[in-house]
Amino acid sequence: VPVPLPVPSSIAVAGEGRRPMSADRKLRILVADKLTDEGVEILRNGGEFEVVNDPEITPERLAETLGEYDALAIRSRSRVTREALE
Repeated sequence: VPVPLPVPSSIAVAGEGRRPMSADRKLRILVADKLTDEGVEILRNGGEFEVVNDPEITPERLAETLGEYDALAIRSRSRVTREALE
């Protein structure tokens, strides 16, 4: 049984970007490393998230797009640099 997650009124993200929250908007998660298919499906099937699975994303592309997401899922391949967070 999925457990509903509280949805904050706004979420600060990397850099100057802020994605305004609303009750009808799903949180966006970028999966930037290899996760099992089962792990990605767990996130997708929760109903609360829009999941973008891009395990081969380059550091440059990660830095360019990180502000478009509410959360980042990584393991050991991806390195999140200061530049990506600014």
